[in-house]
Amino acid sequence: MDLETLELIEFDQVLEIVAGLAQNSLGRRRVQEIEPLGDFGLVKCRLETLSEAVRYLELSAKIDLGHLPDPEAIEAVLENRDSVLSPNELLEVLVFLEFGQSAKRDLDPRKWPKLSGLVNEIVIPFGLRSAIKTSIDLKGDVLDSAHPDLGSVRRKHEQF
Repeated sequence: MDLETLELIEFDQVLEIVAGLAQNSLGRRRVQEIEPLGDFGLVKCRLETLSEAVRYLELSAKIDLGHLPDPEAIEAVLENRDSVLSPNELLEVLVFLEFGQSAKRDLDPRKWPKLSGLVNEIVIPFGLRSAIKTSIDLKGDVLDSAHPDLGSVRRKHEQF
């Protein structure tokens, strides 16, 4: 689409309105990155997915994205293979893992084929959720159960 047409249909203003309806900063950024599509098949597919999402929300209203933290800070840390996530960053990862697990469980592919196709792309590493839960409490403190020796090391440290 040419610039004149985009201005005529007030494309930027529409994006601004839609971005204002997003539940979190990631959603707002994703909306602001939208560009017009020239492929009719892709437009049709996206509209079908959108229609299914609207129906899902009307019937279930179970998807709450507002509580999801912004993943960009964690992604930036993980770009460096030698980096280590803080306990609070691991808790943010846990929020995403639990959301993904819940979405996979709740979206029946027979009823919600487009949405379930999207969440099936979410990879949830086996054991990571339980490892985080048994290693860090909700305040971000590392638990003695994080490592077999941690409790005894802490007790010895307290004695000194």
